[in-house]
Amino acid sequence: MARRSRSDYRRRRRRKQRRKMIASLLAVFIIVGAVIAAVTVFFKVAKFDITGSTLYTGEEIIAATEIQLGDNMFSVNKFDVANKILNKFPYIGEIKIRRRLPDTFVFEITQRKSAAYFQTEKFRWLIDKSGYILESVEPDKELALPLVTGVSLVAPSPGAKAALDSPDSLRVLELLLSALERGEIIEKAGKVDVTKLYNLTITYDKRFIVEFGTEQELDRKVKMLKAVIEQLETTDKGTINISDAKQARFRPNANLQV
Repeated sequence: MARRSRSDYRRRRRRKQRRKMIASLLAVFIIVGAVIAAVTVFFKVAKFDITGSTLYTGEEIIAATEIQLGDNMFSVNKFDVANKILNKFPYIGEIKIRRRLPDTFVFEITQRKSAAYFQTEKFRWLIDKSGYILESVEPDKELALPLVTGVSLVAPSPGAKAALDSPDSLRVLELLLSALERGEIIEKAGKVDVTKLYNLTITYDKRFIVEFGTEQELDRKVKMLKAVIEQLETTDKGTINISDAKQARFRPNANLQV
């Protein structure tokens, strides 16, 4: 009898544990169901908050997302939406998307800026400092941007990374354009010549040819260039060599045409 009592006790304990487990699972299912129901009923898209874009309207960006008012906020794949926007608008370099509950999608856009252009037979192709093609314009359109020479574009397409007939030149071009932009002198650059990667040159302010040498220490060379120009007269023309990044050499040439 004692053995049966202990056996009965163990069976009762197991049944009790199973009932507790089933009750716990039911409680979880009820909670999950309630959460899903709340999400479905309450969190629906009603607003869009877009910051950072000046070239594209909010209506254009919203249309590209294919999100409809009333869509469930948590059924929208933010990564898919971001890719749709980036693929459609070449001047958008980065977009961050977040949900602001209960009903708003927030788009934070970082816009690309044109830094230079390539000349082809039919078009002028604008690129940003990272080598992304932004758009094409008519070949005779005036642009306050430097012209890239020494390499040619291959099958250009807006939104895509530029492909060049000299692949190594793209990386160096990106470094040079970025340094010119950081140094706030890109606006006065006329041509950027990457024909020889060991002797990068630009024309500057319609008065100078600037020899950078290689892509090493470009930021330092840009600072040196600015310091040299400050010491020259406004009528001076010639070649400024800053290739060794330690000292600058100026060769005057009053008849220089750039």
